[in-house]
Amino acid sequence: VDHVGHTYGPHDVHMEKKLRQMDDMLDNVFATLEKTPEEDSSSSCRVAMVFGDHGMTEDGNHGGGTDDETHAALFVHFSDGCGDFNPL
Repeated sequence: VDHVGHTYGPHDVHMEKKLRQMDDMLDNVFATLEKTPEEDSSSSCRVAMVFGDHGMTEDGNHGGGTDDETHAALFVHFSDGCGDFNPL
């Protein structure tokens, strides 16, 4: 993702393709988290955290102090075994 962003920028069709690839990979990871061969998956809580290490400017750069460069995404996935988790 970083290389594609540097090469083409964050809003290019190449980035869209790369992000779809990452979505597919994460779908597989999350599906695997739901599978528990030795345990009942309904009682096994697993958590995956996915985060970026930096943001990116419109022209595909980072390393500065702008909000676009310093703000990064965070996504947390809880397996079904975690129950109804609502931190708010």
